[in-house]
Amino acid sequence: MKYNLDKEAALFIDRINHGFFYQDYLKNGAKSYHDTGKADQDVQTFLDCMLLDFPDLFAQETPYTINVKYSELLDPIYFETMKNRYKMILEEMIAFIEKGNHENNLIINTNLLSQAILDYFLNIQHLKSIYNVYNVNTDIIYADTAFWLLRKKPIQVIPTLNHDEITIPNQKEAINQFLFINEEFVAFQMISNLLSDLEINPFLLKTEETHLTEFYNHLLYYFKNYDFTSFHLELMVKGFRSGYTFGKRK
Repeated sequence: MKYNLDKEAALFIDRINHGFFYQDYLKNGAKSYHDTGKADQDVQTFLDCMLLDFPDLFAQETPYTINVKYSELLDPIYFETMKNRYKMILEEMIAFIEKGNHENNLIINTNLLSQAILDYFLNIQHLKSIYNVYNVNTDIIYADTAFWLLRKKPIQVIPTLNHDEITIPNQKEAINQFLFINEEFVAFQMISNLLSDLEINPFLLKTEETHLTEFYNHLLYYFKNYDFTSFHLELMVKGFRSGYTFGKRK
C-alpha cells in the first residue's frame, strides 16, 4: 500500500488548521453524539461564548445543530501528539492489511481515521478537564482508541470491488472477513499493546498460545455483537492486567 506516513500525518494537521473537520452539537442543550455527561454544562457555556464572539466559526448550520471546527475545540498543545498518533495507527493498519495480503481488497479511509483520532483527543481533553488531571493512564488510552476506531471503521473495502475481483478463492469467506475487518484489527491491536506492556512477545497471539487465542476470539465476538462504551473496554483492559498479575502469583 502506497502511503507516505510523514506526508499523511502532516496533511492531517494541516486540514485541522484549515477547518476541514467539524463537530456537530445539538442546539437544545449542545449535547454531542459522544456525550460525556458531566461535560455538557461546560460545552454549553463554551458554545454560548463562541456564538456571541465568533459567529463566523459556525458553518453550515441546520435548524437543529451547530457545526464547530475541531481547530477551535481542541487545544493546540495536542496537535503534535495527534500527528504522531495518526501516523502510528496508520502504519499499524497498513502492516495489518499487508500481512493479510489484502492490499487489492482493502483501503484505509484517512478521513474516517482522522475523525477517530480527533474524537479520541476531544474526549481525552474533556476527561482531563473534568477530573483536573494532566495525564490519563494507559488503560484509558487503549480503551478510548479502540472505541473510536470501532465507531468510525476506517478500514474499508475498495469501492470498485465486485465478487469477481475478490482475490481470495472462497468469496463467501472473504466477504465475511471484510465485514468485520475493523473489529479484527482493533482486537489484535489491543491485545498486542497489552502484551508489549507486560513484556510478552505479541507474536504469541498468532501461535498456538491457546489462552490468548481464546481471549482474542471472545473479544472479537463481543465487538461484533454487542453495544459497548469506552468504559466497558477500559474495564476489560484492567481485567486483562489483573488476570495476568494474579496468574503470575500461582
